[in-house]
Amino acid sequence: MTHWLIAAGVLVACGLAAWLYDRGSQARDRVRRAWADVEAQLVKRHAYVPFLTAVAGEDPGAVEELTEATAKAVAAKASPVADRFAAEERLSKALQRLLALAESSPVLHADRDFRMFREQLEDIEVKLAGGRRSYNAAVQECGSAGDGVFGPTTAPPVPVGSLQP
Repeated sequence: MTHWLIAAGVLVACGLAAWLYDRGSQARDRVRRAWADVEAQLVKRHAYVPFLTAVAGEDPGAVEELTEATAKAVAAKASPVADRFAAEERLSKALQRLLALAESSPVLHADRDFRMFREQLEDIEVKLAGGRRSYNAAVQECGSAGDGVFGPTTAPPVPVGSLQP
């Protein structure tokens, strides 16, 4: 009789371990998928920069700043997530400056191509913000994957470095 109880206990423990591992694995997969969504929007945004600089060549300082920020953002692709976000934030500020200059320029404000690129860029920025929110939520969920029934001590180990794509 005790053999059956021991066997049942071992089976329950193995099932619980498998369930906890699977839960952590699914959370890490959600982090990777969320980052892939952010990455796709960043690539689209980088692709629009040359069009914007070609259309908005009125202010060489803004164009140079935008080109430099884009180059640094693209170069930061292999960097850690925090460095990548810093480079992308610099690019966002350069884009905002260029778009603010366009608002004050009657020529650019009236240019149909520039308005089209601006609308498409705004759509990308909205999707990028949503992707970042999803990524942050997935990272938070991954960090708390074991906070359920048995507490954080039973969660599978998730090193911070493994959350990077």
